[in-house]
Amino acid sequence: MRPNHEPDIVVRIAADPQMRDLAHLQQAMSALAARVLAIHAAASLFAAALAAVVFALGCIPSLLAGVRP
Repeated sequence: MRPNHEPDIVVRIAADPQMRDLAHLQQAMSALAARVLAIHAAASLFAAALAAVVFALGCIPSLLAGVRP
């Protein structure tokens, strides 16, 4: 059996300038979506960490005072 040397994904950009502009726009939108997703993930992580810190700071004095949940 011969190895397959064909590429898995082929991207073709048409010679028509309008189609090339559309391809560039799609690439730009994909890059923008990736950045937005990364920013959203970072903000979610920050919010979760902040909630954990606030919860811990609220519970520690009560636990030190001997209050049981």
